[in-house]
Amino acid sequence: MISDEDILFHLDELIANEESEDEFIDDINFDIDHNDYNDDIEVTELEVTDLPSPDHSPIVRSKIAPVRRVKKVPLQTPNFKWKTKGNFRPKEHYFDSSKCGVQTHEFCLNSNSSKLEFFEAFVSEFLLGKVVFETNRYAEQYIQSNEISHQSRVNAWKDTNVGEMYTFLATIILMSRNKKLDMKDYWSTDPLLSSPIFRQIMSRNRYLLLHQMLHFCNNENQEKGNRLFKLDVVLDEIRTIFKAGMVPFQNIVIDESLVLWKGRLSFKQFIKTKRHRFGIKLFVLCDVETDFILDFII
Repeated sequence: MISDEDILFHLDELIANEESEDEFIDDINFDIDHNDYNDDIEVTELEVTDLPSPDHSPIVRSKIAPVRRVKKVPLQTPNFKWKTKGNFRPKEHYFDSSKCGVQTHEFCLNSNSSKLEFFEAFVSEFLLGKVVFETNRYAEQYIQSNEISHQSRVNAWKDTNVGEMYTFLATIILMSRNKKLDMKDYWSTDPLLSSPIFRQIMSRNRYLLLHQMLHFCNNENQEKGNRLFKLDVVLDEIRTIFKAGMVPFQNIVIDESLVLWKGRLSFKQFIKTKRHRFGIKLFVLCDVETDFILDFII
């Protein structure tokens, strides 16, 4: 037995189909011969039995009126011919790659420049100057707001500068090529663990003190809801340098990248299909030919 809902659904569907066909035909300005339609009528009778009435009266037997359905036939279009009008030709845009590539003139670089000079061009003194300023300010705030014990290495703090910050970054980069189980092992005098270069460029206490005070922003201006507030100054400057340092070639691509990170972080992601499954997800705009990063979103 067909339910009430099924009957109403089929009726609404049939009525909607007829109305949409009529409107479609009326809106088209084609010359249509309505005699081309097949006037065959398909009559459908639906008998509904045992339908209870809303007021709980005795069961009512009723029939649904016949539904008139017209078979669809293809519409006949008028005789239409394409004509050539004028000598229009679309304008072809050719890509000029003569100015593409790394803009060495922006950074006073040339083919003979060293790797260090390229590094200093992108990690500029202006950028590190901001880091130095915020690091010194945070160290001052930390000393004033905390009770420092007499044995603490913080008592030996003195303001850093751009040259020392370059040395600090070089130490971190070198550590990535010389793995140790503990940070202090890099300054170990044990013949089995010794790496004299670290003691030569910076003392252990000074490195740990810079590592403790390293800062990129003023904590007093903390913005609620901005999870990247403490990195915004550095990220904005890096983006500016990347955009000025490269004119992309014709093809560019947006891809996602996962920066390895296993520490505590609220927006750290886990993607099991990646080589580094835990990390920070970035969307990166790159030049296809050189793999140069033009912009990125964290």
